[in-house]
Amino acid sequence: MFVPGTAVTKGSLADRFWSKVRRGPGCWEWTACTDPNGYGRFSVGGQSRKAPRVAYELTYGRIPVGQQTRHTCDNPPCCRPRHLRLGTQADNMADMYARRRNRQPKGERAARSKLTARQVRRIRTRYAVGGISQRELAADYGIAHQNIRQIVNRVAWAHVQ
Repeated sequence: MFVPGTAVTKGSLADRFWSKVRRGPGCWEWTACTDPNGYGRFSVGGQSRKAPRVAYELTYGRIPVGQQTRHTCDNPPCCRPRHLRLGTQADNMADMYARRRNRQPKGERAARSKLTARQVRRIRTRYAVGGISQRELAADYGIAHQNIRQIVNRVAWAHVQ
């Protein structure tokens, strides 16, 4: 199979690629460099490519223009060819909604979160006991007093009991 932009032979390219994959009974996980979303990155002809695309091309051949590799397992590091399907961006988005992967992370899993669930519980307890203002709590935790108001009124961090 020809991989665009490379002078490396199929055998050596395949050997180099598959040596970075841990094969298991389920997913075959990429063990080398990954991007911030967890997808493997692999250099082909001096160009960084997503590992699932390379796995698909090594197994099934060239990916048509406008097509993407989609995981049936929803596991970004997976490179197992039978877990990969081709589709359009619209197909990929439909998968995301159907599998409920479109939800934004809550609480401390959110990238910009400054608090933990434990701190939120402590803020609510301290405020309920009394003797401390929302502004004082805000100063203690280094956040805006409006955030404290939303926390104690369960507008923010509503999922934390």
